[in-house]
Amino acid sequence: MMPHGWQTVMGASRVAGHSGLYACQLVNSPSNGNPGVVIYGNTNNGQQFFGGIPFTERPDSITAYFKYHIVLGDTAFFGVLLKKQGQFICSQWLPIAANGAVSSSFTQVTRGITYSDTNSADLPDSLIVGVICTNPHNQVNNMVWPAGDTLIVDDISFPGARETIPNGNFETWDSAFSYSPVGWYGSSGGPSDTVFSIKRTTSTFAGTYAALLQSFVGDGDSMSGYAGTIPPQDTMTTTPSFKVSQRYTTFSFAY
Repeated sequence: MMPHGWQTVMGASRVAGHSGLYACQLVNSPSNGNPGVVIYGNTNNGQQFFGGIPFTERPDSITAYFKYHIVLGDTAFFGVLLKKQGQFICSQWLPIAANGAVSSSFTQVTRGITYSDTNSADLPDSLIVGVICTNPHNQVNNMVWPAGDTLIVDDISFPGARETIPNGNFETWDSAFSYSPVGWYGSSGGPSDTVFSIKRTTSTFAGTYAALLQSFVGDGDSMSGYAGTIPPQDTMTTTPSFKVSQRYTTFSFAY
């Protein structure tokens, strides 16, 4: 199941909610090299932050209810990005909980928002908002996030704002099912994140299955048809993604 309208990069599941039936649980997935993260308004794999949903208010804070267990040395964050005519007037990662913090019952967390301008009448036209259960700026072990972080989020809102975050209470979920090849990374995106760049196909050269790569292009959204042994747009290229024991001279594949 996927939270309707939210982009997830694995590590997200539906659990019991704070005020309604459901909340969203985020868990790091070091084996797949992915953090537990949900983003609304952006479907470019959390990299370039294109897109955004219409939003024309200037909130001064964001709030949500959380349960969490954050490992030592790590921090969970809100992501709040407000744009006007394509330019950011607010781009922040706001801490939620850190360094071994544990909450076994839902706790309200509110964080103030600051802007890059001082004109309070300068209203945005679009919003991207997200929650991540690890520090997005503290990638370790070649894009593998630390294991053990768990964050359950529900009822995200901007206090005092008239406009709401769609499905900010995580009550609406979509059915989604796909296979991912073990040891390979792909891209994700598309409306409600039901699109993944690698699919399983029985159109093979040999064996039972092959990998089908697909790109996606939508209204301000994009996803590359990618399969690799490192995550897309990884710049940490000094460490190999898997061990080899010889000096290869050829590379072979079928397509």
